[in-house]
Amino acid sequence: MPDRGVVRALREIDKDLSVSFDPNAGTPPVGRWIIWYKLDLPGRVDETVDRLAREVQLRAAEEGRTLDLADCQADAWEAIQKSRLVCFVTNEDGSYRPLDGRIVEKVKKMDYLRRHCGVEDWKTMLNARAAAAEAVRQKDHESMYDSIRRDRVLQRVLSDVLWGLKPTRSVCLQGIHFRGGKAA
Repeated sequence: MPDRGVVRALREIDKDLSVSFDPNAGTPPVGRWIIWYKLDLPGRVDETVDRLAREVQLRAAEEGRTLDLADCQADAWEAIQKSRLVCFVTNEDGSYRPLDGRIVEKVKKMDYLRRHCGVEDWKTMLNARAAAAEAVRQKDHESMYDSIRRDRVLQRVLSDVLWGLKPTRSVCLQGIHFRGGKAA
């Protein structure tokens, strides 16, 4: 049973939030808490799933592919469930974490971003994150090539290997010395 104070605090953020415990999720034997959002689907859920499945089947048929209706319905149901998911209550490493006030603060931050950030704000944030990742990748890339540029022996060995020749300079690999392509 979830802590009533936490559930009340989540409902103050948004009345359509709910909490459930999934014993099969996370690291066995302990499950994890899940924060859900109630979706307002037009009509009954099974009708929505069937409609989505038939749309997927129709699009596939237009592309010349044949899909089984049952598979499309299963995929539609999974997509609806995933769209309801707000977040899992876990530690940074994905391990079990009890339901407490930390999740309320996290959901408040997520809700603030959802309500106050427009598409351009999200684009800016995602572009900044992508630029930071690219800068790290570029730095690692340059670092690797800088070490290759500085190591003349490695350059010569790589050149010999790429041209299908035996290495002509001595190289030490984990205590084994090679000289002229033969172990010494």
